[in-house]
Amino acid sequence: MERLSAMLNKNMTVKFIPTTMYFVVAFTGTLAFRLSIPVIAFYTRDILGATSFIITLIFISFMASRALTASITGYVVDKLPRAIFIAPIAMFINAPITYLYSLSSSWLDIVVLRIIQGICSGASWPLVQLSLAQVTPRNIRGRILSIYFIMGSIAAIIANAIYILIIDYPLTIKLTISSILFTLTSILILLGLIPSYRLVHRDVETRYRGVRTRSPLSSSDLSVIIGGFICSFLTSITMGDIAYIYISETLGVNKALAAQVVMYSGIVGFICSYFISWYADRVSTINALNLAITLAITSIPLISIKSFSAIILGFSLAGIGIKSFTPISRRYFTTYSKTPATGIGLINASSNIGTSGGQLVFGYIYDLTKGLALSLNSILCFILSPLMLLPVALIYTIIYSGFRSK
Repeated sequence: MERLSAMLNKNMTVKFIPTTMYFVVAFTGTLAFRLSIPVIAFYTRDILGATSFIITLIFISFMASRALTASITGYVVDKLPRAIFIAPIAMFINAPITYLYSLSSSWLDIVVLRIIQGICSGASWPLVQLSLAQVTPRNIRGRILSIYFIMGSIAAIIANAIYILIIDYPLTIKLTISSILFTLTSILILLGLIPSYRLVHRDVETRYRGVRTRSPLSSSDLSVIIGGFICSFLTSITMGDIAYIYISETLGVNKALAAQVVMYSGIVGFICSYFISWYADRVSTINALNLAITLAITSIPLISIKSFSAIILGFSLAGIGIKSFTPISRRYFTTYSKTPATGIGLINASSNIGTSGGQLVFGYIYDLTKGLALSLNSILCFILSPLMLLPVALIYTIIYSGFRSK
């Protein structure tokens, strides 16, 4: 009994260390990136004179490169588990790249740097999520992943608050802060991977030995991936550089207030996401995923209305939707999928593509119409939004058929 107790305590300690490290990683890594977003957005807009479409293109270049890298990295790690140690290296490269923004003289320089950052992001974050999920018991996996993403959401909120405080600081100082945080994050990822690698490798090999490498993605896997695209596409306006520009110019408010709107909607999103993740752990992963997509759909007409309260409510619902879907979809792949690393890579990719596509469409329309068509646009959104329930119903049907035997 004493030996068994000692083994259990040792096992819990081994799991506790990487879990704690990854929570801190989610905070410091997100803080580093989110702090740089408004800095680069307003620098590109005000100093380099880029249009809102170009600003959107910058964010899309990041998301597209991240999507491609995440898919490739996930597949490689499923084949070669040791490749997971590329994560801290990729994260570290973000540090010098971030500082180089201060030397940029055109929007094209910004695009190139964003592409490199996207590659680094795609080779690091999905692997951190995989490692965290694999060392977490499945009955609390959704909530642990939710807490992980909540830490990132808290960091995003704090990043907005810090940006308000340092808004008048020189560009180099702002970017240096982000670079230091990226360096710290890379060290923490390594400290988390070292004790968790043996557990992750053992879990993957014992659960899927002789099956994982032969089996394609199931229909339910593909349904969740499609759902990730839809949810990200619909909520893309609330993420990235264009969110600050949209709120500031549409409502005629200053940069600080625009950052506060993003911050408060983020607070609502991450609080509600934990309870939806609890529902996924205890009741139904399927219903939780569909609830998240439905909330994303509901946010569309509200964000399209030129009203302070409507935009705040729309941003909040979008935040709840995407912040709930993200951890629950990772829970699904690490619990039910036969190719967890590939699944997490693909859900990251589909979400990034959805965000990129949505921002591309929005950026083009916004440059074309500015605020003149918002009233008509809101009416069209109210007409179209019920039709958007059709893919939700389809996804629910496909996922349910795939889950019935699980």
